[in-house]
Amino acid sequence: MTLHKLLARQLRRMLGVADENVLQQTLEQQTGTTPAGQHFGPALERFIHAINDTYEQYDRDLVLRTRSLALSSDELSQANQRLREESAAQQRILQSLRQTTDHLLTSAHLPPISSEDTDLEAITHLLTTLLREREHAQEQLRKNEAQYRLVLESMNEVVYQTDWRGAIEFVNPAWQQITGFDLAGTQGRSLLDYIYAEDSDKVQTAMMPLILGQQKKAQYQARLITASGGTRWIDANVQAFFDGDGQFAGTTGTLTDITARHEVEQQLRQTRSQLINAIESLDAGFVMYDAEEKLIICNQRYREIYQALAPALRSGNSYREILQYAVEHQGQTDNPQDAAAWIEQRLQEYRQGNSKGIEQKIGNRWIRINDSHTPDGSIVSLRTDITELKQIQQELLQAINAAQEANVAKSHFLANMSHEIRTPMNGIIGMTELALETELNDEQREFLSIVRTSAESLLVVVNDILDFSKIEAGKMSMESLEFPLREMLTDTMKALSLKANDKQIEVITSIAPKVPNQLYGDPGRLRQVITNLVGNAIKFTERGEITLRVDEEQTDPQHCRLRFAVSDTGIGIPREKQGLIFEAFSQADASTTRQYGGTGLGLTISNRLVEMMGGQLQVESEPGKGSCFSFSAQFGIAAQSHPHQPTLTVSGKRLLLIDDNETHALSLLEMALYWHMQAEVAASAEVAYNKMRHAAKMGLAYDLILFDWQIDGDNGFDWLQRLMAQTSQPAHSIVLMLDSAAKLNQAQKCREIGLDSYLLKPIAEQQLLQALQLALNKQQPALPVRRPPQALVQQPRKLNILLAEDNPVNQKLAVHLLHKLGHEVCIADNGRLALAKMQQHGFDLVLMDLQMPEMGGIEAVKHWRSHEAGLGLARLPVIALTAHAMQGDRERCLASGMDGYVSKPIRAEQLAEEIRRLTSVATVDSYPRKLSGGLNLGVLKDQLDGDLDLLAELATMLLQSYPPQLQQIKQALAQQQTEQLQMVAHTLKGSMGVFPMDSANNLITRIEQLARSNKLAELEPLIAELEAEMEHVLPQLQQCLPDQNR
Repeated sequence: MTLHKLLARQLRRMLGVADENVLQQTLEQQTGTTPAGQHFGPALERFIHAINDTYEQYDRDLVLRTRSLALSSDELSQANQRLREESAAQQRILQSLRQTTDHLLTSAHLPPISSEDTDLEAITHLLTTLLREREHAQEQLRKNEAQYRLVLESMNEVVYQTDWRGAIEFVNPAWQQITGFDLAGTQGRSLLDYIYAEDSDKVQTAMMPLILGQQKKAQYQARLITASGGTRWIDANVQAFFDGDGQFAGTTGTLTDITARHEVEQQLRQTRSQLINAIESLDAGFVMYDAEEKLIICNQRYREIYQALAPALRSGNSYREILQYAVEHQGQTDNPQDAAAWIEQRLQEYRQGNSKGIEQKIGNRWIRINDSHTPDGSIVSLRTDITELKQIQQELLQAINAAQEANVAKSHFLANMSHEIRTPMNGIIGMTELALETELNDEQREFLSIVRTSAESLLVVVNDILDFSKIEAGKMSMESLEFPLREMLTDTMKALSLKANDKQIEVITSIAPKVPNQLYGDPGRLRQVITNLVGNAIKFTERGEITLRVDEEQTDPQHCRLRFAVSDTGIGIPREKQGLIFEAFSQADASTTRQYGGTGLGLTISNRLVEMMGGQLQVESEPGKGSCFSFSAQFGIAAQSHPHQPTLTVSGKRLLLIDDNETHALSLLEMALYWHMQAEVAASAEVAYNKMRHAAKMGLAYDLILFDWQIDGDNGFDWLQRLMAQTSQPAHSIVLMLDSAAKLNQAQKCREIGLDSYLLKPIAEQQLLQALQLALNKQQPALPVRRPPQALVQQPRKLNILLAEDNPVNQKLAVHLLHKLGHEVCIADNGRLALAKMQQHGFDLVLMDLQMPEMGGIEAVKHWRSHEAGLGLARLPVIALTAHAMQGDRERCLASGMDGYVSKPIRAEQLAEEIRRLTSVATVDSYPRKLSGGLNLGVLKDQLDGDLDLLAELATMLLQSYPPQLQQIKQALAQQQTEQLQMVAHTLKGSMGVFPMDSANNLITRIEQLARSNKLAELEPLIAELEAEMEHVLPQLQQCLPDQNR
């Protein structure tokens, strides 16, 4: 323990210790010797420390007192001065704190502190609190300012502030975006410096009330100049601010870029102006009401139409007010209740807006009314003056009626022309064919052949003209019927090949195996096109071949598009002439027409028909090498329409095709390969002979031989017998191909040498397949040779047929044809008699003329079908016979209940085909045709030479019928019985038309035409002229009778 010097000295003295160390040891000993010492020691130690501390404090106080006493008077004076200054400073600080505090309190709208409040600590605390609040407010202000600045800088509108002189003090970045001027260069300049010169006065005028303090806000639109030299339209909204004295201090505002809007508004104004001008220029009255039924606009033409309402037709007036004006000024009704009802009715009609094309007469003018609702509920109305249109319509209606009458007359004329031409043609062609079957010398046969060829040529011309007239009139229509393509084309080509065989031209039909067979389309029109194209090819080909090729272009499950091509080896067509051949009445040149004849309508008609089938007729040709006409057509595919599939009976069999015509051989080869046969071709009998011998040596004899009988010329039979003798080829394995002009002696010769099958060219695919199958099965052929157009000879079944025909000549011809076909015939002279016989007798078939006295054929068939249905009888087949050939004749006949249709002149093949189709009996081969080379119309004896009995019979019939029929004509004329006169004249004309007496035939034709036109006053001189003419004819007819009958 360290002791104060004074305390240490006193303790040494008291304890008698001189040395301080000894003193320390003594004190330490005393604190730990006895228990009492141990208790006393710590207390003593504390006591000593306390005394020691007192002494030390005394020393310090003494030092201080000593120093204070030592301070000089100057120091004391300086210290006092400092104290006084510090006190003054404290007072100033206190005063400043009080002022600052009072200012902050006043800013916070609080009372100031009292001047007597001198509590520095309290003032300081208050000041600290106020400062914190102020700092917080300033921080919030800085945040708001930053947000405000961010908003200003992101705005598309210009925000600006100017001083009282108009100098710009502040502007946001949108200014630079709009004008292109930088912000720094803009500040300090007047806003007027940037206003377009033409708009400056307008802006100053708008700002002046703000400057004068007359108003606080202003708005204007003007153009700002841009840095690029352009202008921008702005919409300015300006507000003035004032100083404390209420003096104008400047403006603040926004500038919105409205350039795009201004351009749109300008366009709208222009469009509106154009619209108004357009509405005003309308020849029709125009008016528009809004959804609240208030008038928006109406043009002057509308006011002119409703002149009495013009004062009320002002924008803003309601439709009810306009109607009320009409009631008050036009006197619509006298009764007020009626007036109210009238207004409500008109309002209801208006609101419905259903006035579409209503025509109303206003004054002496016709007005067409059309009202339409717009999506927003407005109604637009047009009032068109159609007075002149009404007049034109009336004139047009009269013209249409006249045109329709003329068209009907034209149709009747064409039908009658067809009838009048076909009726005598029926007699000419029919009787010529009958005469050709009699015993004739060569000269007579030549003359009659020329007559028939000429008559058929004339019939072709008539048919072409009729078809062309239908096409031009738009009355040609297409049917959609299911038909077998291969069978239809084969039959067509077989019929056409007859004439080709006369010129030693090979006719080939080649149909790709995968072409569908059962199709939907118009087989008649397709047949017509093929007939025309192949017929033309035959006409213009002198040697070589004609090929019809059919391929598929596109096929799906429901439809197919087929390509048909007809090629020939004829004269060809120069390239520069190829565009002319499809024009009506045109051929390649005049010399072609003179040499080959024809109307020039065939290709025109074919082209139109092809277009109706969805294709286009095309030609490729080279003079001297031939032509190829092709077209595509669209067809539907029947449910069961698959090409003939190969069968196991022929698949894998070895076949040798012996044919010197490469095209025909390739066509047959294509079929054979499709049937999976092992087929080879030999182009000559010699090559075939070598192939057969080689095959026999190899043990690979041919299973089947398909042999063209005209191989190496006409020596086919000789070669065939040689092959059979030298190659041991069995006869049943050989199928002979004959041309379509095969005679019975050729068929007999085939049978004599033991051939199983023989076919007529062009060969149908299915017929070839059947022939090959029969040959493999070693059966007797079901496909014997026959004459065209059939491929098989079937024995006819004798039918009991009713012939309803009023013309004796046509009766005679039809009976002769039917007898030749092996049928029994019963005749009825009119429809009523035919109906009676049908009810009394059981007929297998009826041939019904359409135009007969008392009752026509159509009416008779309708009565019969009704009778048939009432008794539940089986349907009796009826074939229409008509000399008409106009569009709709066939449809009208079928619709009336008939089953078939044969146009006059009656062809044996056509008649037999219809009978076969309706009775399932093929009879055409009972009527053997003698093919001949051409005809020309000669005198009566030239026509019927060789059959004097027929000539006498025809002459007798006319001599007996003419006098009473002439008398009936005179009586009908005297009694003005037009229908009777027309009927008798028609009958007499048919009887006379068989005979080549042009003058008399022309007279009776004119008589019938005038009767049909009800021009009876002109008939008397014509009848007298006919009677005089017949006085010369009758003696000539007498010369045709046997001597005992003269």
